[in-house]
Amino acid sequence: MDIDWNFVKNFSPDEFPENPNKYADVKTIYALQTIRNVLKKPIYPSPEDGALARFDAENESSQHYCDPSQEIYSKACDWFTEAWPDETFICLISLRSKYIFNAFGIYLDTYLYGKHWPMFHTDTRTLDGLPLMWFRDEGQYYYIQDRRDFSLLITVLKEATFIHVNKNQ
Repeated sequence: MDIDWNFVKNFSPDEFPENPNKYADVKTIYALQTIRNVLKKPIYPSPEDGALARFDAENESSQHYCDPSQEIYSKACDWFTEAWPDETFICLISLRSKYIFNAFGIYLDTYLYGKHWPMFHTDTRTLDGLPLMWFRDEGQYYYIQDRRDFSLLITVLKEATFIHVNKNQ
């Protein structure tokens, strides 16, 4: 199935580091548009190579992995938003409950255009049960299903919100 860009009004193929028409699963791009519709704030696909699709055999377990010759397309995208980090987190949880996607991560140690800016990852992998949720801070991954890590997330979201407020200064 091809991406119908009439339904993806807030993005264009040239915004992505890899061509979504060739390498992305349609659901990946439609999910990103759905997030944008709910947040009502700009979303910027990460400009980093591999933010949409990765091609090396070492990435076969990644949701970004893509091999069009095998009809395997990326189910993941990394992106930034102007929305508040806690607002985005709540949006992702609410959309996950509607099965828009099954996993998401928040990277608190990332930069965009030279400024400290939290990055989000969403993917449409197939999962049974609870969604997979994580965050990364200073290179360390934490999985939100663990109650201690969820409490830590609340603390770091406050910090990320502070970064969001101050990123333009």
